[in-house]
Amino acid sequence: MKKKLFFFGIDSATWDLIVPWAKAGKLPGFWKLLKQGSTLDLRSTMPPITPVAWPTAMTGVSPAVHGFYDFYRLDASRQITVNLASELSHAFFWDILSRAGKKIAVCNLPITYPFKKVNGIMISGLMTPGIKADFIKPKSLKPEFLKRFPKFHFAPGTKVSKNDPKSYELRFKENLEDARETARVAKWLFAKDDWDLFAVNFMAVDHVQHFFWEFMDQPNSPYHDAILKVYQIVDQYLLEVLTKYSDQYQIMIFSDHGAGKLEKTVFLNHWLREKGYLYFKNTPLVLMKRLLTNLGFNPEKLIGLASKLGLVRKAGRIKMQTRNRFLNKLILSYADLDWHKTRAYSFGMYGGIFLTQKNKKLLTEILTALRQDFKKELTFVDSSENIYQTKVLPKTIPNIQFLLKEGAIVSTNIYAFSGNKLFTDPITNKSGEHRINGILGLYPKTDLKVTKPCLEDITPTILRFFNEPVPDYCLGQAIIDKAESLSIDEIEI
Repeated sequence: MKKKLFFFGIDSATWDLIVPWAKAGKLPGFWKLLKQGSTLDLRSTMPPITPVAWPTAMTGVSPAVHGFYDFYRLDASRQITVNLASELSHAFFWDILSRAGKKIAVCNLPITYPFKKVNGIMISGLMTPGIKADFIKPKSLKPEFLKRFPKFHFAPGTKVSKNDPKSYELRFKENLEDARETARVAKWLFAKDDWDLFAVNFMAVDHVQHFFWEFMDQPNSPYHDAILKVYQIVDQYLLEVLTKYSDQYQIMIFSDHGAGKLEKTVFLNHWLREKGYLYFKNTPLVLMKRLLTNLGFNPEKLIGLASKLGLVRKAGRIKMQTRNRFLNKLILSYADLDWHKTRAYSFGMYGGIFLTQKNKKLLTEILTALRQDFKKELTFVDSSENIYQTKVLPKTIPNIQFLLKEGAIVSTNIYAFSGNKLFTDPITNKSGEHRINGILGLYPKTDLKVTKPCLEDITPTILRFFNEPVPDYCLGQAIIDKAESLSIDEIEI
């Protein structure tokens, strides 16, 4: 085992794309990993989404412990609130290593803003408000960073729209530049010191897969190879890392979840209302909003209108929370529900169902109804108690979770009633969405004692690598073993 660790994150990377492209000679870095390293599927969280998966991987605790289910949560007054790293109570693995005296460099990992000071350098990632924020420590590096990397940003600024073809061109250029800029920042940061732990993450793969997946089935489209081209930028840096640094570092390649085709959007609150689980307030304002919704005045239509007016691209420059709060004043929102009568509601990008009271009979009743009414689309459904193996759930975690067509059908976002129908085409213009299996690679090849790892295993594995004690609260186990060598079923190449 090496004395140092290079953590190479690629948000949403999937073997489904990597393996055939690598075999075809299009990804030489990944081909080197597949041929000479240890490669495994890595099971994500439920739901398999960035703000849930990354905190689990970085702390070793399940969503039932850290409490994140989405980018957002509903606060006590049913208002939408952003989930930030400051809400997490358990230490990240680099915090533990930093306290143990290790030199740490962490760059662009999501859900790390705001962060604590470490023994080294921290650059936060996705969910950082912008470059005006306190995104880098020590602060003395900020002027140099801004001068060297003026194009760096934490999320794409362009929203894509079917009614605005130019938006796809702009978004694709942003994704390419994001991947290149992340590699540039990583090289600059790597050269700053002799690191014990160096961690970097590429978000561009996730962002390009969401909006360009459909074009892989369109050979004549200018975006047919859009996803591949972003992977190739990441692969170029990966090849450099594997070639140059494997004698000094154990290299861990990681994705928090996989990816696949997105077919439909589901608005489950319609189903809950029809079943008699969800009720509206009986006030003039809510009655007016309901009338407007029935007439088609909802986020689905508003986004379509904004697309035709060319406003969608500009909307990307407005904070997501600000946009959503403005829309919720115009349309039906969670604040418009009658919470005395409502027994269940759906919230989040994966539409989990929250019960307003702990009721085993109600839970069983809704689970049975879901299995009956969605039997053609349903690939997984269970209570969160069973999923997380605990009877104690924070209020931010739904009581019921499910996957429709393994994630090919998902909830659209955080609006209570986004469309008039239960199923619609994706109103966000996405054509790709997440899948439960991410990737895990170790280079050089490493002896393993766990062949079906999950995200909870990442923090114990990294701490075990450095011979640091694993906190008792960590649910997973280290997948590496210095003492024994076990055969594993690697990905067929």
